[in-house]
Amino acid sequence: MSVARGFGLNGKSIYMNVCKPQIVQCNFIVDSTNGNGLGLRSLKSNGYIQNVFMNTSAAFTGTSHTSVLIDSIASTAALVVGMPVQGSGIPAGAKIASIVSATSITLTAATSTSTTGSITYQGVGSPAPAAGYALIQFKNNFNYYLGGFSGFVAPVTGGNLTSTTRGVPYVIVSLGTTTAAQWAAAGVPVGLTAAVGMSFFAIATGSIGGTGAVKLSGSSGISSVEVLGDPNLSIANASIAANAGAYVAVQFMAPSFTGSALGTHTHDLLVIGGQAASTTNDVATYAGPILGKEQAANATIVGANSATNGGVVAASAGTPAGTMSFAAAAPAAGSVIGMSFWFDGSSVTVDGI
Repeated sequence: MSVARGFGLNGKSIYMNVCKPQIVQCNFIVDSTNGNGLGLRSLKSNGYIQNVFMNTSAAFTGTSHTSVLIDSIASTAALVVGMPVQGSGIPAGAKIASIVSATSITLTAATSTSTTGSITYQGVGSPAPAAGYALIQFKNNFNYYLGGFSGFVAPVTGGNLTSTTRGVPYVIVSLGTTTAAQWAAAGVPVGLTAAVGMSFFAIATGSIGGTGAVKLSGSSGISSVEVLGDPNLSIANASIAANAGAYVAVQFMAPSFTGSALGTHTHDLLVIGGQAASTTNDVATYAGPILGKEQAANATIVGANSATNGGVVAASAGTPAGTMSFAAAAPAAGSVIGMSFWFDGSSVTVDGI
């Protein structure tokens, strides 16, 4: 039996032998300091995503009492029951058991010390991924992982600018009192209304006008996202009630250089009219000849003695020695990460899919 499914594409269709194709999409803003303990904010999806967990530095200061109580917290507003916590004297695996008040909580296990210090925490269910990794948790189960793709939106960088340089891309960060005509003159395409977050190429050099401001575009620092392990072993979760649903672990890849920097080499220093003496003398020895005093011969300070005797050291114009590779790395703060996952949700297979 032949099975085919069609997707609309510019009024046409493409067909595949997948019985129940499902595309799961999401995007979010990287924010390791966010108080939600997820390492990100503004998670959006087409309904299939339960959570995305990234590396986080979320923390609060609290006082322990060799009990389950932690108090003297500035605010518990961002804390949620079930969040994993770590700190001095806190047993491994401890979580927030209750929010007692605006300044205190209880843990699922008593602390072994009485102290005041920093307590780190993560979002409920987070495995606390290291920087450069993420766990995508879904609301559903799937039968086969077929593939996916990713995309990135660069964060802005630097301070607010009120002027532009022709040909350079900018991102609007404040509309201020700048008029539509002034934005258009700066480079916002005709027919588009200027908005915070909009990018444009400047068509003029000079002041934008008004109090509107822009920033330069930075870089996410990430070139791709890779799935870790065999996702087919973790997308058919047997207990949605216990573990939400399927999950896929990924790593964010960035170029990494391993090796030495540009090499250096030395140059000899020739002193015209120098004394016929040792070639390791300091430059000061030749003050007389440099000022015009007649001497018997020129003298050269060899490059090997340049560090102590006044020779010249120059950087090499060669190529650095080493290798370029890719390694897991944390995306730059403020980057927008987009990912799409292609699954087959059916247990029926056609040609092994």
